[in-house]
Amino acid sequence: MNAAAALHICLLLCAAALSFSAPAVSQTYKDGVRAAGVGDFQHAHKIWSRLAEDGDTDAAYGLGMMHLTGMGSLTTDYGEAARWLGRAADAGHADARNTIAVMYYHGMGVGRDAQKALDLSRPAAEQGDPVAQYNLGYFYWQGHGVVKDVGAAAAWIQQAAKSGLPRAQYALGQMYRTGAIAPPNRELALSWYVAAAAQDHWQAKIMADEMIAAGVRLPVSRKADKAPAPATKTPVPAPSAAVNPTQAESGGYWVWLGSMESPEGAEELWRESMAMFPDLLSNASPQFVSVDLGAKGTFVRVLAGPGMSYAAASDVCQQLHARRPHVFCEARRG
Repeated sequence: MNAAAALHICLLLCAAALSFSAPAVSQTYKDGVRAAGVGDFQHAHKIWSRLAEDGDTDAAYGLGMMHLTGMGSLTTDYGEAARWLGRAADAGHADARNTIAVMYYHGMGVGRDAQKALDLSRPAAEQGDPVAQYNLGYFYWQGHGVVKDVGAAAAWIQQAAKSGLPRAQYALGQMYRTGAIAPPNRELALSWYVAAAAQDHWQAKIMADEMIAAGVRLPVSRKADKAPAPATKTPVPAPSAAVNPTQAESGGYWVWLGSMESPEGAEELWRESMAMFPDLLSNASPQFVSVDLGAKGTFVRVLAGPGMSYAAASDVCQQLHARRPHVFCEARRG
């Protein structure tokens, strides 16, 4: 054997020895969670990408949510989000199914298809999934692409609220406060706000504070089929001294998210805002207001509501700015 051949064989053997002496450590979905938890989103993305390609549904869900929200340095990519969330949903991942249903309803990364959103949500809702129940109620409440059915919306949202879903409890409180499903009942509304606030739903805490400051009290007797007994783990904060009861009752302020030159642009801004801040805007409804600014042209303002106090609208904007300092947000009368 000549020297060159011997050297070649030696190198191959050395490489093999190294590969056996330092085996690769397999990483799991939880490793990605831990990486994201300390702000290392690039590493989390790398872990989940590899696992998702191998069929890990949790990783596919995590990857989809990263693309949906623009987590870390990622650019929001609805198409990639829909691809991975759809794959996870097809494999039976409940959270992915609920999320992709909302994306179909709003046309985010997929063609807008309200019927598909309903079809994705209904089986899980009928089996008792509170998020699917809430989504189904939301779809019927909005009535975009499907027949608006306030009764069905209230029924599904109430089921989700009774299951303890905070956003559903808050939404039901809004319905009773505004008289959307029955004559206004502020005491019953407060009961639902208190239930949601006990689970740290910040919007519900604000509404509970405002109603208490305005003199509303919990009903003495609450029937189980109408309102829950509020949880006790987190007390409702005492009314803020800064709350103006008259202002709280007027509810004339909306969260102004920006203005666009066309209705299509306004709807796109709303979808982008929903994707960036799903927890803050999930209970909100958009209002598009056309404004003629003379020589500057006509613009469409994008407002999120329903109407609330100035303090509540300002608090939403503070939350948005804390996460994305560059976004436009202002409390404005509707």
